[in-house]
Amino acid sequence: MAVGHDPPDGYGHRYGAELVPAWGSVLGGSPTDDYSAIIAGIEKTVSRVE
Repeated sequence: MAVGHDPPDGYGHRYGAELVPAWGSVLGGSPTDDYSAIIAGIEKTVSRVE
């Protein structure tokens, strides 16, 4: 847990925004829908410990 922020997105449990289309599908959308506004909001508000 102490180094949980070390792996880049896509490794371990750091998925980044890649799960947004999957969750969109679960909630009734399509994985090909435009999720750019949601992804931009996530990237703006979620801080990464570097």
